[in-house]
Amino acid sequence: MPEIKRAVQTGQVNIGEVLLSVLSNEFQRWLVAMGVQLDLLEFRPGLASNSEGSGLTQLAAGKQLSPKWFVMVNAGICLGAGNSSLSRRNFGASLEYRMTNQFRLQASAEPVQSCTSNRTTDVFSTLTRYQLGGDLLWSRDY
Repeated sequence: MPEIKRAVQTGQVNIGEVLLSVLSNEFQRWLVAMGVQLDLLEFRPGLASNSEGSGLTQLAAGKQLSPKWFVMVNAGICLGAGNSSLSRRNFGASLEYRMTNQFRLQASAEPVQSCTSNRTTDVFSTLTRYQLGGDLLWSRDY
């Protein structure tokens, strides 16, 4: 909850954001208590930067398949907007392979999503647009 602490320090507290953050933490605890066997679970409620609806709400779940392989799936949805339906176009995935303790390869495919209405993109709403990515990650402990 560092973002809440930062908002309180700067005097920019939005009670809706605080409540959504608390509810998302409780949702995560509830899923763990129900026995969901996941290695990663993230729930990020969509918070609007203006008064036009909500931001993109995201749910991600990951599982360690073996000591070298990790898979994650995620979904995003615009709650409270006219386009709040959940379909295959909302899902993305990533696969990670650990080559050594310091190097990992990661490949991802995620939909291009926005909760704002744009007439130009509404014309192409029937098309599924994905962004594809590949990364070589290096981590080092000091």
